[in-house]
Amino acid sequence: MGLVTSAVLLVVGLAVSAFFSGTETALTALPLSRVELLIERSGPLMRVAWRRWRDRPQRVLVTLLVGNTGVNVGMSAIATNLTLSLGGQRWLGLAVGALTLVILLFSEVTPKTLARVEAEVVSRRAIAPLALLDWLLTPVTVLLLGISALASRARRRPLGAPLVAATPADLRFQLSLSLREGHLSEQEHAMLEAVLRFE
Repeated sequence: MGLVTSAVLLVVGLAVSAFFSGTETALTALPLSRVELLIERSGPLMRVAWRRWRDRPQRVLVTLLVGNTGVNVGMSAIATNLTLSLGGQRWLGLAVGALTLVILLFSEVTPKTLARVEAEVVSRRAIAPLALLDWLLTPVTVLLLGISALASRARRRPLGAPLVAATPADLRFQLSLSLREGHLSEQEHAMLEAVLRFE
């Protein structure tokens, strides 16, 4: 494999890895209420993609992890091959360290930080290709989830449980946070708390 080809593949790998990392953060940061609204407002194909995330979040997350791990392993193999062909084994440790730093900066920290801020924008752009990839990787994800399920039989809740909108405790926390940040008055907070007491 030539130098230019290796360099191009590494850049593409970084971009794809950033896609997986950013998408994972964006989707997990998106409230279920917003997902439901996006399902209602989307076209038929996008609706299917959003439902895939809403109904089987664990499986979609496994797809993201499989994709990201595969890309990172591929980049490591390319970098190792390139280093050995150019400078031999003496530079191998340095190349691995440099690649780890580059992946950490450009494919983990930066995309996750940006995706956290723009969760809905990133999610809307990523959900369709992610749903397609999830469908293609179904045999792999089902196998991995099966192994995980065997290792977690002691849990009361199944691994594939759908997202929970909010519990009363979550709502109380949100109310106290809104009061603290000035989005609710004391009277409004007291009224909403009184409603929750009737649960």
